[in-house]
Amino acid sequence: MVFIAGNHDWNKGRSDGYEYVMRQEKYIQKLFEGKNVFLPSNGCPGPVEISIGENITIVAIDTQWWMQKGLRPIGAQYGCRVSSEEEFFEHLEQVLEENKHKRVLVVGHHPVYSYAIHGGRFKLKHHIFPLTIYDKDAWIPLPGLGSLLPLYRKFLGAREDMAHPRYRRLRAKLKEILGKYPGLIYAAGHEHNLQYIAKNNNHFIVSGSGSKVKYVVQSGKHLHYGAKCKGFFKLRFETDGSVYLSAWSLDTTGKLKKGKVAYEEQII
Repeated sequence: MVFIAGNHDWNKGRSDGYEYVMRQEKYIQKLFEGKNVFLPSNGCPGPVEISIGENITIVAIDTQWWMQKGLRPIGAQYGCRVSSEEEFFEHLEQVLEENKHKRVLVVGHHPVYSYAIHGGRFKLKHHIFPLTIYDKDAWIPLPGLGSLLPLYRKFLGAREDMAHPRYRRLRAKLKEILGKYPGLIYAAGHEHNLQYIAKNNNHFIVSGSGSKVKYVVQSGKHLHYGAKCKGFFKLRFETDGSVYLSAWSLDTTGKLKKGKVAYEEQII
């Protein structure tokens, strides 16, 4: 079991976020009887390598560290393995190189690709009723003027959006490094929906709809599956090296609410 931090865990990126994430780490450790399952530890960016037997390695990174205001711990004085941003990327590539003979799953909160709001995808409703981006019941019409918010989020970006300069830098380096290792899987949250994207011989999963849902487009050039529903993805690694991906959603058609397989595909 592994927990990774995101923007809400860092108090939505505010300057006191480090205090929040450290309290949360202590809480998780207490909950799991001292086991170190909140990774990377100490608010560090990572990467942290978790070997799952001879055939699978998980690599945990804290992507919110890159977007964070205020204190961002780095270096030996905070117990971090890297002392600079460039060293982070060097270590990440070193870990991937050392595990290239295995199935590798990189986990970080922020997606590398997204067909939803943080990726700059909006629909007509968001231009006419822009406040529904934040509150689904805020049906206040602002035609014309309302387009400024989606356009800002698409081209300039709040800190949680792909268009933001910090996010752009992280994303560009991740695409460069991950692209060197075909068959690699990157799993994220952040967007409140389910997405599976296959691009440049890598596999990108967005599984962020455990508690609430938001808009995602239904089709895209590299989008194999996109759904606005509560649920999660499951990866199944077989002994022959094949990997199966399934999306599980909530079935509300009967009296008892149960999970159902909404999508399944052999991705490797």
